[in-house]
Amino acid sequence: DEILSKSILTGQDRSGEGGMEILAACVTDKKGLNTFNVEMMDYLEFYLYARALRTVKKPYFGIAIYDKMNNLVFTGTTVQKIGYSPELESGQEIVIGFKVGMTLQGGEYTFRLSCAEPLETYHPNKGVSLDAHGSLGPIRVLFDYETRRASFYGIAQLPMEIL
Repeated sequence: DEILSKSILTGQDRSGEGGMEILAACVTDKKGLNTFNVEMMDYLEFYLYARALRTVKKPYFGIAIYDKMNNLVFTGTTVQKIGYSPELESGQEIVIGFKVGMTLQGGEYTFRLSCAEPLETYHPNKGVSLDAHGSLGPIRVLFDYETRRASFYGIAQLPMEIL
């Protein structure tokens, strides 16, 4: 009910083959409040609520984050962390949450939420998009360069030591 009442979906940039429908989505901060603003190095939680429109054998869900130039800066799916979701029969519903550390440069970002099912080969990186909502946001990653020391961040998170 909470996700439905605070849904951010606009339906303007929607795609997919069908079979699943993302009914609602919301973004919260660490206090559980709806927001698109986050301090650099903090995290946001992205929740989506979906319903199967037919039997979906191994659904999985994803998030992608883009910078202002529409370059992909992050993507992740449930396959990478927990594997495929259990089979969903027509009418069954599921809620999925992503907790994403915003180790990004300060600025604005858009994001995409999606659900898919794998090809018959069950290759973890290949599937058929069932429903996706893009151009969501913008997320504002905030950082006060005048009063705070810059955090360690970059396009990639690489291990580093001071020698």
